[in-house]
Formats: sequence, C-alpha cells, structure tokens
Amino acid sequence: MSGSLLIDQRIMTEAAALLDAARERGPLPPTLRGILVARLAAAPEVAQTVIGAAAVAGRRVEHGLLAAVAGLDEADLLDGLRSAVSSQLLVVEADPRGGDVYAFRHALLQEAAYEELLPGGRRRRHRAVAEAIAEQDPGAGVSAAWHWSELAFHWSAARDELRAFEASVRAGEAAERNFAFADAARHDERALDAWTGIDDAERIAGMDRITLLGRAAQSSWLSGFK
Repeated sequence: MSGSLLIDQRIMTEAAALLDAARERGPLPPTLRGILVARLAAAPEVAQTVIGAAAVAGRRVEHGLLAAVAGLDEADLLDGLRSAVSSQLLVVEADPRGGDVYAFRHALLQEAAYEELLPGGRRRRHRAVAEAIAEQDPGAGVSAAWHWSELAFHWSAARDELRAFEASVRAGEAAERNFAFADAARHDERALDAWTGIDDAERIAGMDRITLLGRAAQSSWLSGFK
C-alpha cells in the first residue's frame, strides 16, 4: 500500500471516529481516544505542558490566563504555543477585546488532553485558573455572568467549596440580571446543595436560604418561557 494511501486511510479513520463521537454523549470511544492521545503525545514536552494548562482553562483561553496556569516562563510558553499551533492542536483566534486567544482545533482534543491529566494536576490547575480570574474585574452584564460562572466552576473543580459556593450565588444573581434564567437556576441550585456544608452561609450569600430558594424557583419557572 502506498504512503499516500496510508495517509488517506488514516484521515478517513479519524474523521469517521470524530463523526461517531459527535453523535454520542458521554466518554470518548476508546478508538478515538487512542487517536487523539497519540496526536497529543507526539507534541514536544513543552507543548504538552501548554496544552494541559489550556485544557483546564477551557476550549478557548487568552494568553494572560494561559501564562498564569502553565507555570512557564514567557520564552518556554511561546515555544510551547508555537509547537502546539504548528502541530495543529491549537489555533490562534481573534479576540475582539485585543490580545491573543488560543483555542483547541476540536473540542474532542480538549477533552482528551483534560482526561490525560492526573487528578491532583487537574485540581492544581483549576485553582490557578480560579485565582487568575478572581484577580480580574468582574465587569457588568454578560461579562459579570461569565466571570462568576467560571469562578464557580473552577473553584468547585479545585475542591474549594466555600469559594465555589460564593461564586455560585454571585453567578446566579448575574445570570438572572441578564435574563439567562436557566443558568441562574442552575447556579442557585448548586449553591443550595452546598448550603448546609458552608459555615456562615447566610452571611456569605447575603441572604437567607429561603430567599435563595425563592430566587432559584423563580428562575426555574421563568426559564420555561421562550
């Protein structure tokens, strides 16, 4: 079999696996996971470090946040980014706010890279992401909703339940203000689930549990309207 035919066959196999995975919900199929992990493992070590940090940050990550999470000096960070982009694992995207943003070429690559991290490494990186975001100005409107939602997710993944609780309450409030009622209900319900395990939850939330429960119920009801 010729080299070009082998390449074509590999591309077709990968495309078919990607298509099958896109139709499914749940863990990556073993065949696809093997293909993606092999692609990630072929990248230089410094690129793998960058990719692991990016996988925790999300499908898209801006340069400053990635630098805070990767734990590399600027020269190594740039070297890793160049390798990841040239390997077609990450792509550069335009950021309307200015600066550089990097994104995984496919969401499944992010998922595979994330799954390859050890649990302790994931938690450490999630904490680094949360700490970096916490230093940013939440802003207002949609920006505030994103800010608190990301904090709630990353603090929870870092197993910092107190900070995750507070961020969930703030995320619910910000989502409600932006009429994103389904998101508001989801954040409020998470805060309610955590309430009994949080010392001085009422002070942190700025309301009692009944008030938060009412807000969650209202957002859940309103989310049913189109």
